[in-house]
Amino acid sequence: MPRDTIVSTDVGSHKMLVGQGWTTYAPRALLMTNGLSSMGFSLPAAIAAKLVHPDRPVVCFVGDGGLAMVQGELRVAASLKIDPIVVVFCDNSLNRIELKQMARQYPSWGTVIEPTDIALLARAMGCDGVEVDSARALESVLAGARAKDRPLVIGAKSIRRNTRRSFENQRSWIKVAPQACLFFSRTLISKRMCFLSVWK
Repeated sequence: MPRDTIVSTDVGSHKMLVGQGWTTYAPRALLMTNGLSSMGFSLPAAIAAKLVHPDRPVVCFVGDGGLAMVQGELRVAASLKIDPIVVVFCDNSLNRIELKQMARQYPSWGTVIEPTDIALLARAMGCDGVEVDSARALESVLAGARAKDRPLVIGAKSIRRNTRRSFENQRSWIKVAPQACLFFSRTLISKRMCFLSVWK
């Protein structure tokens, strides 16, 4: 992605990955909610960033739980004819809560989210949508042409292997099909591409 890209990140496990892996080159180029850590922050933040800086690329990172809280904002972004990239990490859980339950040896309760067809949801909201399940597929989407008058929503599909809603089997919490968790770890400015790291 270009050097002047603005990134917003939601609350969840991906927030830590983005915070550690995304390089910024200017103040206010990484928008993150700390302290209160409000889920649902990143999409409205990305919309605001794009309105204030229409000529700068904007990328929103959000989990499927955070998106569920504010998914109507996709329609707002489409109606404003702005084009942030929205990357949705689909692990079908409220993972940070699940990990806290595990730490106290509680069974996982109220943390599982039923799968959502992110591409279909995006199109229903007037956005472009695609789902990917590998780093190569994501690179291909990012390298392709895209509309400048509506958001591109990318569902990074995850699978939870050997999942029982109990402490013993929750340690395989965020595996991305086929074998790893996708996340943006660094940018290569010269190629204007975003490469992905694999977190196993």
